[in-house]
Amino acid sequence: MGAIKKLYHLLMDQSLQLVDLLPKRSETKLPKFFSKEEVRRLFDGTDNIKHKPILMTIYSCGLRLSELLNLKIKDD
Repeated sequence: MGAIKKLYHLLMDQSLQLVDLLPKRSETKLPKFFSKEEVRRLFDGTDNIKHKPILMTIYSCGLRLSELLNLKIKDD
């Protein structure tokens, strides 16, 4: 579209408005994340000896639940 607008401007010496042809883009929002205090409360609120390392692994590695479930003990 930029090339068409430039060619039109050079040949016809007029500007061409192609705004209606541009795709409609949705507003992108940043993901929400936990504060340090919220993470600390999450870890401290878990007393189960199995759940705490699972939560710490998910948080520290940025894993999805499916990725955590696919981890094996032999994985390094």
